[in-house]
Parts: sequence; structure tokens; C-alpha cells
Amino acid sequence: MYSVNPTPFAPYVLERAALQPMPINLSRYEQKRWVMFDQFIKHEQSYLKVMLTLQYSIYNPLLLDPDIVQADVLYAVFGTHQRICKLHLFIQPLLDVCVREWDDERLTGWLIWALLEQPSLMQLYSVFITHYKRTIELTKEYTNNHFASFITSNLRQFDARLHFEDYYSMTMQRIPQLVLEVKDLRKNTDESDPDCVLLERCVKLATTLGEQLNAAGGHNEIALAVLQATTHLHAGDNRIFRHDSYLCELLQMAPLNEMLNNGIKPRVVMLLSDRLVCAKRPKKTDQAGTSKQKTKYTKDELFGDIKWVVPLQNIQLVDEGLAHAGTLSTVANGFFEWIANIRVFGTFLHSQGYSRLNARNEQMDNMGSIALQKKDAPVAENLLRIQVKDSEKVYVLKLDNADAKKEWCNAIRLAKLALRPENSPAWWNSALYAPYEPLLVKTFDAGGQNATVTAGCSYVPNINSPAYSNQLFRVWSQKQHVVWISTIDKQHNNKITLYTHDRTRNVINLRASFSLSKVLIKCIAHVPEGMVGNNPADTVWIATPTRILIYSATFPMVAERLASVVLHGSSDLILYHAKHVFVATVSTCLYIFSMLANGMWNLKNLQQFHIGTVRAMTVVNAYVYIASDADIHVFDCSTGSFVQKIASRPTTFVRSIAFLRYSVHGLWVGYYQSGIISLYHAESYIHLLDIDIDKQIERFQLDNAEDRLTTLVSVTSLVVVDNILWVGTNVGILLSLHLPTCANVPIVIDEMQVAYHGHLQHVNVIMPLPSLRACEEITEILSHVKPTTVETLFMNTRKPSLDRIITSIHHQGFSMLYNTCSEIFYGALDISCSTVDDLTVSQEYNDCATSWNESEQKDQPEDRTASQLPWAPDSTLILTGGEGYVQRPYKPSPNTSSHGLNRSQSLSDISENFDKWQSTTIDKRGNLMLWEKRSKDLGQMKCEI
Repeated sequence: MYSVNPTPFAPYVLERAALQPMPINLSRYEQKRWVMFDQFIKHEQSYLKVMLTLQYSIYNPLLLDPDIVQADVLYAVFGTHQRICKLHLFIQPLLDVCVREWDDERLTGWLIWALLEQPSLMQLYSVFITHYKRTIELTKEYTNNHFASFITSNLRQFDARLHFEDYYSMTMQRIPQLVLEVKDLRKNTDESDPDCVLLERCVKLATTLGEQLNAAGGHNEIALAVLQATTHLHAGDNRIFRHDSYLCELLQMAPLNEMLNNGIKPRVVMLLSDRLVCAKRPKKTDQAGTSKQKTKYTKDELFGDIKWVVPLQNIQLVDEGLAHAGTLSTVANGFFEWIANIRVFGTFLHSQGYSRLNARNEQMDNMGSIALQKKDAPVAENLLRIQVKDSEKVYVLKLDNADAKKEWCNAIRLAKLALRPENSPAWWNSALYAPYEPLLVKTFDAGGQNATVTAGCSYVPNINSPAYSNQLFRVWSQKQHVVWISTIDKQHNNKITLYTHDRTRNVINLRASFSLSKVLIKCIAHVPEGMVGNNPADTVWIATPTRILIYSATFPMVAERLASVVLHGSSDLILYHAKHVFVATVSTCLYIFSMLANGMWNLKNLQQFHIGTVRAMTVVNAYVYIASDADIHVFDCSTGSFVQKIASRPTTFVRSIAFLRYSVHGLWVGYYQSGIISLYHAESYIHLLDIDIDKQIERFQLDNAEDRLTTLVSVTSLVVVDNILWVGTNVGILLSLHLPTCANVPIVIDEMQVAYHGHLQHVNVIMPLPSLRACEEITEILSHVKPTTVETLFMNTRKPSLDRIITSIHHQGFSMLYNTCSEIFYGALDISCSTVDDLTVSQEYNDCATSWNESEQKDQPEDRTASQLPWAPDSTLILTGGEGYVQRPYKPSPNTSSHGLNRSQSLSDISENFDKWQSTTIDKRGNLMLWEKRSKDLGQMKCEI
């Protein structure tokens, strides 16, 4: 949250909104409700006026006079304050409407909900509250008498009785005050009132927000107390810790036991953002002089004497790869790794004319079955061994169970990842503290040097397919994502590289690769159902300019091409949904393959539609939305026909649609060779907002880039992952925007972030890889929302002229042709392309740069039911691919005085230690970037004491 170019607050005229005098015909509860809402309006308006006063009367004038106070110190004091002010100003127009339409519309609940649902609300207030004391100290430490007299004289004209701290502290008080106001509004709202249900949800959300802010403040106090207690440690080397006393955060805290030579001692273990701290548990002394253990502590008694402190960069979890060695599932995993490589090699030998492999495969399956029946000796799965780097010292902590140990290992791993220079900061304009924003894990190459990623897909194998009949194979596969990445080199040769993503450990492993000479791959799609020929279900379809190539999706049986289907026109896009495969071509033809009753794909008789140029398709519940030129056609898979057309309004300029994505927020639309992304309502398809990517990149460049882009920026990839909109561009820049968790909540576009890490050109792939624990979020759907309410909520951003029109297909004159494609080639007949070229099987690609648990989860049928899942990280991996890799410049301020408040940086003078802390996982030649985003937000860190 740091800008090297602080900007003045833009002019804004605040028009005070006020309710009309209370009507005399109101009931008693309505009168109380009127009074409560009137108080809420007055408090919000007064609060906003105070914030604007500080921005206009203090911040803006001081920016023009650097002799009074340095600009970066000024921004450290007012930067977060400014963003909070902008957030409340964003809601101000909605408040005006609520006041005007109080008698006719019940929008109070929506007004408060729109504010509370903003993703940055918790983040910004948490930053402000936890650093309030430091900010006040900063104004005294890095300012002079001119600064004090300037503030006093400028604020005296508003209220001579109030000082700067009085104005500034009102931001600390706003959320607790808001919680009380929301509760009072709900208390005085009748059950029959239309606002009642939404206000009830507002009460729960506001209460949770207040609790999280209180927890964040408490965690900050604990962190400060810990750091103060450890000042005497490492006194001779103050650079051994990466964070100073006001940047350090408490991430996790729990009562554990330490294994010592003389026994087991109770401890309090605290994971801070740059160190791991172990202390004695506090004891209470009663009046008789005896001591006893407490179950609850005050904040001053959370820990006793500090026993040891280890900087995170010096921690090595020495037994993380051995904690489950010898257990059943590790044997299964290791055996399968061995058998998988043999199977791939056997497939290659079979393609060269070798036979007699089936008997060997059966023998290996029998060996696996025997291995599954063996029992393993118990091991200490709940012991966490922490070795200090370049030292023989090892600390041993005892946890309750193996899952608790993995939780700590994962927390330490993510904290170390956030400390790396490439993640300090990783995003421009971020309101998140580093461990809670998407972190760059590593970059790596697919397809060889100077290759560009063109397409990709990922999937969880369909283990119901006969291809997964082997027990070991099935157990291993159900915990994996299989990732296909297509690349093209300078000689126009395509290579497909296969990876697996272990969903229980968030580890990416390289498995195999094969080449397709002189073939340009446009799209890759996974088809989990349906058989091709006599082969098992679970296939991958690849679009090329001349044909559709179909392979087995079962690793490691990918070397065999199952079919090659020639279509008229170059295939650009493939989508599978509900036993249909949709193939779009550049020749305005849309082909739809259907599955027969016997489970076979009908490759000879398919539907063909001439509906225009199709560049985008997406799944929306039971339907497939297909973008043709500027319109969207809706296909019902249950009836096998088009049922609706969502047309654009006739305008002088019509943009072709290139991207479609659906989320709880609505329908996202990207345009061909354009940097504009539009959001439409999911039911009425009215326009809600436009995001101009070019403007967001321009804001980023004002802070960081010496050379401005001269190329027109356009969107090349678009996806919504865990309520984050990810956007890739033709210039290689990657952007993200945190979204509300619910529909019908206005979105603040200016909160969009830009990654410092990107590609040289064309971000063609953004692929989410959720862990086994990162389950799909179920969002509660509110009752029907009136279109007028939606229009009011998005009044800041919507453009009515861009609303779409819903029409029936019966009036559109579709040219529907049901043709039989005779040019079908199966692998057995098309000898020239029956097998892939240059099949290469690689060793497991280890993610060795991170220190965390690499071992397989032990099967414990006595502890887990069939519905319970093994432990997995609470995070999602995001894979981005394009041309090359580049780390875009980040310009730190020459003055380091305010860096203690910059939550996106690791250390004010981190550049001096960069060489010692440089991660080896960043490969400047890579064309793939791997990101990791944890699901927990600020204020939700684990503190068990």
C-alpha cells in the first residue's frame, strides 16, 4: 500500500443528505426506525466531512510544500486514510438515493450491505487501526514545528477545541459505531418489513467485521509484546530479522509442548511474519504463593519467558519429508511413481514394435495389491522438528496429531514465501498484507527455451473410468490435477507438457512431454465422459487449424492418439458440458458433438450451426453461453437446442465478444482486441460496470515505469478464482481485482492490482488449481432483487445504453444445418499421426525451494470416515502462461522513514540484503508462473490461546 508518487485528493463537493421531517402518520416502530436511520446518516456524513477536511486542509497543501514534511512520510500518515475516504465516498451516491426514496423504497439494508461487503473494508481499517499509534508517533518523529503549527492553524477554522489526533482518531471509532447503528436499525425494524432479512445479514456481517478488527488489533499488540521481549536476542545483528517492530505480524499462535532431554515442557509457540518464537506458558501465583496453570490469559499474560527465537529464513523443517515415511499411502504413492514410469516406458516400447507387455502390467498390479495389504510400523507423525540453518541445533515440538503438524508446516512455508524479495511487494495497489495476497511461488519453462505458452487445461481424472481400475492408480489419481500445457517455439513446432498437481500438498510435478511438428494448437479441453472407439472414457480434445485431435486423458496412457477429426474451418475453441462437446471455428461454423446412448461419442453425425464468428463460450448452470460476434446465444444441453439470444443494442460501434466468464457477480464479457471488460447482471443482463484495463495499467506506470507502453492494451485471458478477477493482457501484464462474495454489490474498480511479475507478451493461460481443501464456495442467494434496486446499487458505474436485450431464437432466422462429417480418421487408419512424436518422460519435478511437507497423507480408516478428506493446504494455486517472464520495476522511495508502515514491503533497506535472500526458484527464462493464494483473510489468522 505504498505509492512513490503520492497524489492529492481529487476535488469533491459533499452535499449533506438529510431525511425529510418525520411523517406524522408513522407507526411507533417506523418512528424508531426513522430516528435510527437519521442518526446513521448524520454520523456517516459527519465522519465523511472530517475525513475530507484532513485530506483537503492538511494532506493536499502539505504535498505542495515538501519543506514542511517529506512526501513519503505524509503518505504513510494519510495514504490508508485516503483510501478509506474514497471507499465511503463510493457509497455516498447510494446513501443520497436512500434518503430521497425513503418513503417509497426500502434500500437501507442494501446501502449498509454494499459497504460491509467491500473486500477492502476489513483490510484498510485493519491497517489503519493496527498502525494508529505508530502513525501518530511518526507525525512527531519526522516533522518539525512548522508541521504542528500548520495543522493547528488549518484545523482551528473548523473547531478550535479539537486537535489533529481528535480528527484522526475518528477513523478508529467508525466501525464500532457502525456495528451499534446496524444493530439498532435491525432492532427497530419490524419482521414484516422488506429490509428485515437483509438487515439481519448486515448485523451478522458487521459483528464479524468488528470481531476481526478487534482480533487484528489484539494480534498486533501480542506481536509488539513479543518483539519487545526479544530485543535482547541477536542484539549484535539487527538485520537477522526481516521486519521491524511495526511491520511484524502475528500469523499463528498455539499452546504446544517442547520435547527436551529432561522431559516434555509446555510452551506457547508464535509464528510471526519473520520469525518463530517459543516461550514458556504463563503461570498465575495465588495469594498462598503457589502457582497453577491458567486456561485463559489476559493479553499481558499470554506467554512467559522467551525460550528461543528463529528467523524464518533460517528454519529448516528437517523431518517434513520423513514424517510419514513407511506409511501405507507413501508406499502406495512411491510404488505408483515407479509403476507409472514403467508404464510410460512400456507404451513407448509398444509403439516401437515391442510386445508381451500386458503380462508384465498384470504382475505389477498384483505387486501393488500386496503392498496395499501390508501394515507399517507407527512413526512419530505429530513431532515437528525445526533445525536452525548452518547449525546443529534442532527444536522438537509435539502437536496433537499429524494434521496439526501439517498446518504448522504450511503456515511456516507461506510465511517464508511472503518474505522473499519477489513478494515484497508482488502487487501494486494491494491493500493486503503479503501473506494474504497472491504470492509468486516460482517460474519454470514448458516446451523448452524461447517457447510461448498458447493453451492449457487442467482436470481431476474421472476415476469412474475403467482406465482407473487399478486400486493404487485410482487412489493416487483422485488426489491429482492433471495439467496439459501447449507451447510453440520459433520454428512453429508445438510441444505438449504434462504436469500433475497434488491437491493434498499443492505440489506441481513434471510428468511427460511430446511434440507435434508443424502444428499450431489453439485450445485444449478435458472431456471426462464418453468413449472414443473401444477406449475407456476420460479424454482430452485438442483444437488445431486442420483437425480435432483426441487423446486419452489417463496419465500415463497419453501417447496413444484415439482419433483425428477433420472439420471445415480452423478450430479455435472447444468446450465440454453435459455430454456435449462444442467446437467453434473461424469460418463461422459451430459444431456440437453429442454422446450416444451406449456412452460412445458420435464423431460421424454432429450438429452444425452457422451463427457467426464464435470466440467465447462459457457454462452457466445447465446452459452453454456462446458469443457470436457481439451477441450471446444460449444453448440448452437438456434439449439439444438454442433457447435464447442475448443481443446487444444497435449502436454505431459494435464490439465482438472474445471472452465470457460467469460468476456469482454476473456475466463477465471481454471484447476482441480491446482492454474493456464489462459486467452484466446474471438475470436481466443490464450493464453494471466497465473496467478499462488500459487506465489501470497507466496508473501503475505512473508509479513504477520509466518507459510508457506505446502498444494498445487488450485482454488475452480472463478468469474468476475465489472471488478474485484475474486478467491477462497482450503486453504480458497481469492484473487482479478482489470482488465481493455476493451478487448485487457495487464494485470499486480503483482497487484493481497490477502484478510486478508478468510475461513479455500475451498472457494466454490463467488456470486455477484448487487444493483438496479449497472447496467450492457456496454463496447464499438472496431473494429476487428488483431491477430498479440493481440499477441503484450500480449507479456509479453502469451505462444503460449498453444494456442487452433478451429475445427468442424463433425470430432470429438461425441457419441450422445438421450435416454428416465423413472425414473422420481414427488412429488405426491414419498411420501418419497415430502416435506422438518425441515422447519424453521426466522425473518428478520437485518443489524443493519451499520447506514444507512433501510426504503423502497416511491412510487412517480408523480416524477418517469415507466422507472426510485428507489434510490439504487452505490455498489455491494459479498458473499463468505466456511468452517469457519479466519482473517489472518497483521503485522504492529514497526516504525509508515511512517504510515501517508499508505492509507490502519486507524491510526498508531490503536491497542491501537482496543477494543473500534471493530465491533460486525464479527462472528469468520461464514462460509459466505459479502463484498461491490462501483462503484466509486478514483478521482470520489462527490464535488458539
